[in-house]
Amino acid sequence: MRPGFLAVLIAAGLSAPAAERDLPKQAGKGGEIEAAELFRGESGDVLFPNAKLSDTDFLLATEPPADLERAQTTYERARSKEQRWQRLCKAGVLAQVEVERVTLQVARSRVSLERARVAQQEAALAELRGRAGGAPPDFIGAAESALETARTLLAEAATAQRRTELLFAETNVDRQRRLLKLGAGSKTMLQRAEAVLAQLKVPGP
Repeated sequence: MRPGFLAVLIAAGLSAPAAERDLPKQAGKGGEIEAAELFRGESGDVLFPNAKLSDTDFLLATEPPADLERAQTTYERARSKEQRWQRLCKAGVLAQVEVERVTLQVARSRVSLERARVAQQEAALAELRGRAGGAPPDFIGAAESALETARTLLAEAATAQRRTELLFAETNVDRQRRLLKLGAGSKTMLQRAEAVLAQLKVPGP
């Protein structure tokens, strides 16, 4: 077993996610410059350059990252992007539906992060139990406690994701009804939104 490996895993299971990164700084004066800077990610690439977002395009399948480091990076980037998108929405640059979409990305990436933590804690516990000669009981006890904490955090994240998806699906149905009433929507879009909401309301196994 690598030195400090168990301590790192236990700390990862008990600690909260890293703080989100600072927003990009303005490159100059004026709302247009600020909006342009907010659209840029930390690498300088424009986020969603050709995105065509649909009001019913909420429940896109997402693959969980393969490891904890990647999951942490994905989560932090999603939170940072959510902050930028909220500011763009307040500035009138983005629609609320686009902010809702990135908020869902944050919820899903949090679940992926907690899944990665559980997997890492499970691997640490299995390594301890499989050590030749046996590991000290207090080491195994600490690893079991860390795994239980990680599983609790995963359950909380999954519950939060479901609440977020349900809330935005309900919001979208209301949005489509109002658009249809104003003559700016369509029955098809409303039916799709209602179908998504109905699917989310079906109890899980």
